[in-house]
Amino acid sequence: MCGMSGLAGGSWQDRQLAAMVQELQHRGPDGSGTYADPERRCGLGHNRLSIIDLSNAGLQPMADASGRRWLVFNGEVYNYIELRKELAGYPFRSGTDSEVILAAYDRWGSACVDRFIGMFAFAIWDEATGELFCARDRLGIKPFHYTWLEGTFAFASEIKALIAAGLEPRADRSVWATYLQHGLYDHSENTFFEGVKVLPPGHTLIWKDGAVTIRKYWDAGSNPSVVEMSDEGAADALESLLREAIALRLRSDVPLGVNLSGGLDSSVLFAFVDASDEVGDQLNCFTMGFDDPQYDETQFAAEVPRRKQWTQHVERLDAAIAWSLIDPLMRAEEAPFGGIGTLAYYNLHRRVRDEGVTVVLEGQGIDEMFGGYAYYQARDRAGTYQDGSSFLRGETLSPAMRDQQAELAPFPAPFASDLNNRLYRDIRYTKLPRVLRMNDRLSMAFSRELRPPFLDHRVVELAFRLDDRKKVRDGQGKVIVRQMLQRMIGHDLATRPKRAVVTPQREWIRGPLREPIQDLIHSAGFRESGFFDPAAVERAFDDYCAGEGDNAFFIWQWINMDSWRRTFRAAL
Repeated sequence: MCGMSGLAGGSWQDRQLAAMVQELQHRGPDGSGTYADPERRCGLGHNRLSIIDLSNAGLQPMADASGRRWLVFNGEVYNYIELRKELAGYPFRSGTDSEVILAAYDRWGSACVDRFIGMFAFAIWDEATGELFCARDRLGIKPFHYTWLEGTFAFASEIKALIAAGLEPRADRSVWATYLQHGLYDHSENTFFEGVKVLPPGHTLIWKDGAVTIRKYWDAGSNPSVVEMSDEGAADALESLLREAIALRLRSDVPLGVNLSGGLDSSVLFAFVDASDEVGDQLNCFTMGFDDPQYDETQFAAEVPRRKQWTQHVERLDAAIAWSLIDPLMRAEEAPFGGIGTLAYYNLHRRVRDEGVTVVLEGQGIDEMFGGYAYYQARDRAGTYQDGSSFLRGETLSPAMRDQQAELAPFPAPFASDLNNRLYRDIRYTKLPRVLRMNDRLSMAFSRELRPPFLDHRVVELAFRLDDRKKVRDGQGKVIVRQMLQRMIGHDLATRPKRAVVTPQREWIRGPLREPIQDLIHSAGFRESGFFDPAAVERAFDDYCAGEGDNAFFIWQWINMDSWRRTFRAAL
């Protein structure tokens, strides 16, 4: 797990590359380095967080055996041991998965990505051909941002590095309009920074002689056919895939733990890890919580059955420090984030770092694959939250922002099933991309590697091959997941209804956070931003504090915009 950066073409300077590496030090505190092509056509930068093969043989930028190709890589290719056997004959000099990428590219060229199981973003420079080959994993777990700086192609794990290289931070008003008018974000190639794009999940990018070519190599909707399968057969297939996926993600040369909420998804993960022979008898689990018992998950996490000796670390977020975390989290995220729950999760990873655990697994993705949210069982309505409530207050926007053209297009619907199309939308375009972005940034802010084993692409493919009733049946979601867990642990966790991720957001906004929010919306910078109607904002906030409505998404829109503007000193 690392940070990477690079410059190609134009007249880039060493100081730009050095500034990019310096900016990404939090992603890789265990080592850093740069490479410059002899003809100055390309420069690569890297920050290393050592996970596999902790020796100096794993330092990057890394050259292949010929010395012709150079790699910078962020992420993990979990099946590197199996690939290494396929690549017998290559003169490996390390035990890293990084070198396996180079060997695989040497053998299979751009088709190497089809063989990787993992989360990754990488770039390979070929001195002989003058070609820069870049790739991003199938689900977009690891980030890849790029832009153009006066004719130079620049890429990095985070946008801060592009700013360090000379990007002038300016708001992309169309992206902001989409977020403020419709609540959509992280759904396209565009970012909140004008001129900065993301390489889409499951895509490769080639830069050569100033031209960029982007190609899709995988998509969850590329095979829309459903396979007939019994419940037992589906549970068997899912259990087999999850067992292998989790075993691969337990490979680590540094301490490893699990994020545990006590809900169904993390309980499934916990059950597999607890039964695995890949880890020792003593492990760490981490749970976020709140002092208010109605919002505290620690009791549920403690009920999960276990065989191994687990040490549970609980980190509770206090309202007294929550507001102070907003700007540091925004600097990490570089885009809007969810609210109190995201602040608590950010705070949890500080605890993971303090406990000396470098790698944590978490149960992300089951809801989006197997219909876990209640809104999958209701009519699809734009402008409403998953609980059916409205989350937008369009009247609080300024006339200019209401008139600003939004970046809005219909999402593809490759499946015959409406449910599968809604799941596909959430996995590829809406819910999952923003969660993955938030999780990558908040964990890497503390140099921690976060692994989501359920997002193994083979599990995703299986989910879309199953008929609707394997996912939603008789008013209950995640049917086949529950059946699988029930036979694994024989515990009522498998049949409990889904609990919403709840936080004391309403109470805090109407209580201890009310004054700082009032200060924010009355500040000169907020009122002069041109994004909002100050009088309408005040009315909406007064109404909310008086008890009107519970969904605070629109309030976090105000908070996010103002923090983003101040944190990056961006032109609006």
